[in-house]
Amino acid sequence: MSVHPKAQGIATYVQYEWRMVKAIAEKSPYTGEWVIKYALIDSFLMHARAIKDFLYGEDKAKFPDDVVAVHFFVDSSVWLRSRPPMGDYLRDNDKRLNKMIAHISYERPQWRGKSKGWQIGTIRAQLEPAWNAFHEMLPADRRAWFHAPRGPVSK
Repeated sequence: MSVHPKAQGIATYVQYEWRMVKAIAEKSPYTGEWVIKYALIDSFLMHARAIKDFLYGEDKAKFPDDVVAVHFFVDSSVWLRSRPPMGDYLRDNDKRLNKMIAHISYERPQWRGKSKGWQIGTIRAQLEPAWNAFHEMLPADRRAWFHAPRGPVSK
């Protein structure tokens, strides 16, 4: 096995997803005008879902061009053996996150009321160890691929 041939070119896009997770979580989206509040929550959840699937989704890659963390390792078992396990909150809310974000599902109404809120700080905190481990496990040359300027990815 080898590093995916397009891994270097996609790294800044993956880094953007992580930066958005961190930045939105720090803005405390549960305050402010309702439309801004829900836009921030939805944005956070979309980026968090993308990072979750990147870090833990190698078995769930739906399309051949889906990018997952194992694509950045010559030996994918290095990552699979050593990454931190998915946190309890993320694991317990995986189906909910997939059903609530990016498409409309008939299962949405089951998560109304008190269980509707999202623990944004918890989601970020449970993604961070795997994100940090991913970076630490990469060789320095591949780690450098993820050091893009702040802000949206653009050329």
